Amino acid sequence: GSPYRIGDGVMANVNFTPIPKKEIEALFNKGLFAIKEQVLNDCNRYCKVDTGATRDSAKPELGDMELTIWWLTDYAEYAWFTGKPNRGNSNNRKFGTADSGNPNAQLQWGEYAGRKHGREWALQIERVMNSG
Repeated sequence: GSPYRIGDGVMANVNFTPIPKKEIEALFNKGLFAIKEQVLNDCNRYCKVDTGATRDSAKPELGDMELTIWWLTDYAEYAWFTGKPNRGNSNNRKFGTADSGNPNAQLQWGEYAGRKHGREWALQIERVMNSG
């Protein structure tokens, strides 16, 4: 490395050994694996609930450097974008609305969970990466 001057006349030689990209990716993937259930649970905390089928259909999928949560009901996409997410339930809602019995429900609940918990998830991944 190159010399770095500290104060008056003190010299430090700083050397950095880069971590190979594949090793970083492997550690990151290990971190994603460690938090996938937490991410799933955090996302489902804000999922619209009528019968619970959409929430219960959620499946985490680990890829290379990414975690995707899939909600696998036919109407999950409709519920993701439509309705009043946190009022009513199947017994008292009006026809054509997509209300929920979950008082924490949000439209685009996975995105909402990411905004609310993303920093926490990143810190958990960092801890896993630092532990090797």
